Amino acid sequence: MGRMPNMPQRLAVILLAVLVVPAGLFHAQEPQQQRRKWWQDEQFKTELGLTAQQSASVEATFQSALPKLKAAKEQLDGLEAELSRLIRERTADESVVAALIDKVEAARAELSKNRTLMLYRIHRILTPEQNTKLQAMHDRWEKERGRESRRPQS
Repeated sequence: MGRMPNMPQRLAVILLAVLVVPAGLFHAQEPQQQRRKWWQDEQFKTELGLTAQQSASVEATFQSALPKLKAAKEQLDGLEAELSRLIRERTADESVVAALIDKVEAARAELSKNRTLMLYRIHRILTPEQNTKLQAMHDRWEKERGRESRRPQS
């Protein structure tokens, strides 16, 4: 049996899944599945009781993290592409492939760490009640999509 995810991992699962939601989820009349920031969506703001200040703070947190997240994602993508190339060639020394795997996983960990820190900062902007409501909204969204929530059961 796997180990129970720690708090940052649970937080990442909870908020990452709802960080940017499909517009069609709450606006059925909109045919496109454009992405919207939940903290700027009127229905989310109303249902969560999100203040204008909170919405602005979440946006500022998101915007301040975005350059670092994009850079980390680009680095990860480049390393993964290089690893795929080496694997397809089948001629690289195994130690070279292993070293590149280490670099890929370190880049993946760095991206995950930065994303989780951003989500933690966003989590702290919300009240405990808002976080509970956000989790319920996420669970409802997952159910509507026909997926079980990935939230660990306590």
